[in-house]
Amino acid sequence: MHVDIVITVLILTKLISVSGSHFRGGMITWKHIDNQQIEITYKLSFRRDYGGHSCKVYDMFNSDVTFGGGGQLECYTGCHSASLADMSYYCTDFSEKDNWTYGQRTVNVSLPTTSDNIYQFRFSGGAWIDLIGGGSSWSLLSTANISKRQDIGRINSPPISSALPVVQFKQGCFYSLTIPVEDKDNDIIRCRWASGSIECADVCNSLVNSDLNKDTCVLSYNATGLIGAYAVALQIEDFATGQTANPLSSVPLQFLINVTQHDSNDTCEMKPVLEDINSVVVVPVNTTYRQTIVAMGIGISEINALTLKDISKSRLFKYVTSTDKWYVNITWTPTEMDIGSHILCYMAFDSISQASEKKCTTVYVTNSTNLCRENVDKFNTTWSITAENTFAILPCTGEYTANASRYCSSGGNWEEPAYRNCISKSLQHLKSLTAKLLSGDSVDTLVSTILGDLENITKGNDGLRSGDLLTSSAVLNDIAKYVTENTEKLTVDQLQIFGSLCDNLLDESNHQSWEELNDKGSGGVTLLVNAVTEYNNAFNDVVDGKFSLIVEKENVVIEVGKASSDEIIVPDRSKTSDSWIADSATEIKLKTNRCSGLTGYSSTFYRNISRLFPEYLILNGNSVNGAWSSFGSRVVDATDSYTTCEYNHTTNFAILMSPGRTPLSHQLPLSLISAIGCGVSILFLVITVVVHFVLWNYVANDRTKTLMNLCVALILSYVIFLAGITRTDNKVVCSAIAVTLHYMFLTDFALMLAEAIHIMRMVVIIFPTRSIVHKLIPACWIVPAGIVGISASATRLNGYGNQQFCWLTLESNLIWAFIGPALLVILINFIIIIITVHKMMTTRGLAAKSLKEKSKIGLKSICVILPLFGVTWVLGAFSVNDDLVIFQYLFAIFNSLQGLFICLFHCFLNKQVRLGYRKYQNRRNANRMDSKLSTDSSNYDSNKTQQRINDNRVQKKETKHYKNESQDQKVQSNLRYKYTNSAYSQDGY
Repeated sequence: MHVDIVITVLILTKLISVSGSHFRGGMITWKHIDNQQIEITYKLSFRRDYGGHSCKVYDMFNSDVTFGGGGQLECYTGCHSASLADMSYYCTDFSEKDNWTYGQRTVNVSLPTTSDNIYQFRFSGGAWIDLIGGGSSWSLLSTANISKRQDIGRINSPPISSALPVVQFKQGCFYSLTIPVEDKDNDIIRCRWASGSIECADVCNSLVNSDLNKDTCVLSYNATGLIGAYAVALQIEDFATGQTANPLSSVPLQFLINVTQHDSNDTCEMKPVLEDINSVVVVPVNTTYRQTIVAMGIGISEINALTLKDISKSRLFKYVTSTDKWYVNITWTPTEMDIGSHILCYMAFDSISQASEKKCTTVYVTNSTNLCRENVDKFNTTWSITAENTFAILPCTGEYTANASRYCSSGGNWEEPAYRNCISKSLQHLKSLTAKLLSGDSVDTLVSTILGDLENITKGNDGLRSGDLLTSSAVLNDIAKYVTENTEKLTVDQLQIFGSLCDNLLDESNHQSWEELNDKGSGGVTLLVNAVTEYNNAFNDVVDGKFSLIVEKENVVIEVGKASSDEIIVPDRSKTSDSWIADSATEIKLKTNRCSGLTGYSSTFYRNISRLFPEYLILNGNSVNGAWSSFGSRVVDATDSYTTCEYNHTTNFAILMSPGRTPLSHQLPLSLISAIGCGVSILFLVITVVVHFVLWNYVANDRTKTLMNLCVALILSYVIFLAGITRTDNKVVCSAIAVTLHYMFLTDFALMLAEAIHIMRMVVIIFPTRSIVHKLIPACWIVPAGIVGISASATRLNGYGNQQFCWLTLESNLIWAFIGPALLVILINFIIIIITVHKMMTTRGLAAKSLKEKSKIGLKSICVILPLFGVTWVLGAFSVNDDLVIFQYLFAIFNSLQGLFICLFHCFLNKQVRLGYRKYQNRRNANRMDSKLSTDSSNYDSNKTQQRINDNRVQKKETKHYKNESQDQKVQSNLRYKYTNSAYSQDGY
């Protein structure tokens, strides 16, 4: 579906100056058609009684009659030719009373290819209608960029907007005018004042006493100036993210504000009112769209429609049965040329030119056959025909405020409507009363009044909208906070009403609305449960002595009281009659003598509430009746009234490669396997690194250098995974961890590919002459950084981490930025395995062996290769649904233990490492012998000197001298032997 508007093209049109003040504003927009083809649409307004612009009823939407023609639409930047088209137009609306004609025209333009594909178009002239503050020249400028966007993979669609040529304001009144804006790409839209002569010529910032909210596009204006016309010149721009400084496109929008005389009998609030219309409508091509625009007020003189070419507006009719109700009929049959998005806006004026608030509807024209058909939901909201993959937005029906929305999914199937913004006016009033409670501005009976009114509002079997449930829970939460601080306001009757309110809100008819809140991440029923708990606990602080009070309802049983510890058993089934309480196995019992004296307690039992809790709460799905899991929990806080527990996030290793979600019941065992496996892998990878470090002189080669890089990368990956995968409390930190993990695991796969390349070179080339490790290893660390950098910048970190884990999210499809490269490496490595094993089996040494021997050798080779090649990672990609969760178990087991397998096959059982270890031991033994030799030599010299002294002193001991001399000869012989062996050992290395 194309959006009918000018995107980032700066559209500048030059109009040759014509005598007379006649210009009343306009806009220029565009949309991309194909290759270098675009459609430029300009919408202009002129003084009706000026020559060449006098449109009449029979001229409207008549393609044979054009108006204007003075001036040229010029290409300001990027084109070979300056002039693109003359500025003639087809009349689409006019006003005799306010003296204006409005029209539009679309022209096809072929743009030349430029280095940046950015083009500017301009329409300018010098004859604005007479303005307060002066100024006659005008300029409309639009910028278009038809380069493909990296974030969405297509050419940008500009924002669309529109405005009536003249907006009437009464002097002395304050107005807030909302500029209607839409964007097909769901970009962020901002509005700003046009600036500089090229964008606004003489009418830049000419509206004094005004303020423009750039984010909401709301123009606030205090009409205290002189009576007359004021020009408004805006630029509507779209941005890819809120942090982006440069707009994707800029579209001009210029119109007039006419300040009129304020009748002393009128007030600023007395102005026409337009009935609500559908804010979004989808119309198939060649299907007639009909819309009745109804205005209410005294003396309605006009209902103006800012319409498109070929849209028909009837004359003004008055309802026969009403004195202040008027209407016009709008009809339009769009064609293939109209496919896209169009904004239609309406305003009503009374006899003294007072203007109503503007009402706008966005009409999507589509040729899709997959449409969601008209449907009436349980709240009697009629959802019109809507194209697939789009939202329908309607005003909330009945006495409600805000809008409801509903998504039409692929294939033309309606999803459940979203009513979380729809809040009844009566509930809004109660919420304002609780605000008074908390501020201290209230009467004594206000709590009972609010509870009574809320009970009446929530009664009934038709069901409440999700916005009502959320607001009702907020009201109860405010009351609970109030009575906790003001316990004197508590009464037994209030507790009964509180129980009735909970019963009403938890009625089966409201379950769909509760589930909607869960799906939208609004906390669901948790807010209500917190309010009930806090309110019930307040009774323990105000009641003295033993007591027991039970509030029994169809969906909830509340019990509060004080008793000695041996009496506290809840629920007290002797005092309850509901069968669901009697059948429930849930029971709380405080052991005898656990506490001394009286113990206050409160308990609340809910019926069928488990599925209403948000999914992120940890529940044990294996329990038949549903129960809280105690796995990974710890006590955070404990008081006399309550105990707060905290549950750890799970660290499932399988999330790295699985494109599907892990079933809740399997999260805990997978978490255990992952944590233990990663811990074991870290230990054995460290052992592998230490062993190779010690034996490096004996085992160093290209493959072991790559292996060491892989071990270090895996250690870092495992450590960051275990320490950071669940650090979701801080968004910035979580995103940083996700980016780091993305980089580290891609590096792991790059190094696994490098290992495969080394092994293939060894097997295929046999004696490779050149080393490639000095190029291969740096590439393994640099290329993943490029992939991560591109992914992070293209997504602006959207998809890096969520509330569950700090990894690439499934919802954003960013997970494929890891799974894709990983699967590519696995495929290449698998091919290398086949080549390697085949080459080994066809060598001369193995060709003659038996099939059994070949099988053993082949199996051993595969066991050695698999841990390095990462082929088992492919198991994670097979786990796409609950039925295939077994692949997550296999993935978690094999890959979290990858470090163990690497250590086993490439350290403990590796022949090169074992030989290196023997050489290392021989060298240690030789060093030990060298040390002993040095000691023996020293002793020998000392003994010989001493012996000579003894010879001089005692000549008669010749026999002893002879023995010593023989011993010396033996020592010398041993020394020669030791030196000889030491030299032999050194040569052996």
